[in-house]
Amino acid sequence: MTAPAVLGIDPGKEGAFAVLPLEGGEPLLLGSLPYSKGDAQPLVRALAALLRGVDARLVLAGVELVNSFGMGRQSAFVFGQGVGALLAMCELEGWPTIRPRPQAWQATIGATGKGKAIDPLGPVSRLFPTTNLVPRGCRVPHAGYIDALGIAEHVRRIATRAPAAASPFG
Repeated sequence: MTAPAVLGIDPGKEGAFAVLPLEGGEPLLLGSLPYSKGDAQPLVRALAALLRGVDARLVLAGVELVNSFGMGRQSAFVFGQGVGALLAMCELEGWPTIRPRPQAWQATIGATGKGKAIDPLGPVSRLFPTTNLVPRGCRVPHAGYIDALGIAEHVRRIATRAPAAASPFG
């Protein structure tokens, strides 16, 4: 049987996903959400196929709970459709899913600040020191990679502290 793992998804056009082994360690898979050129909806069929190809059994997924405050109506609607598609993918694949708020996963990894912007790059870099956060062709770390890894770590910690009897994933 394959080892258990968790999934973290940072939704949005610049979003990403990360699969972490349940027992900890470096990511099994890390990447940007797939999109067709010019389309604002994630290709969830392609993403599900990628995730099924990982030699792991996903026991819990986390899709960040973000709002569309400050977006125009059309942008907010399209963003909501994309989040809905990601949630439907998790449901159809049978992956129990939680919706962590940014403040929750950032606090879990130690990315907190008093009166200043919160930057999760440092904590994520310390948690995953050998993971390349800079995609090919880029010069700076990918914000989606950083967030997806933070979300996945938050989900991993939740999954490992859940009592076996109350566990939704057996």
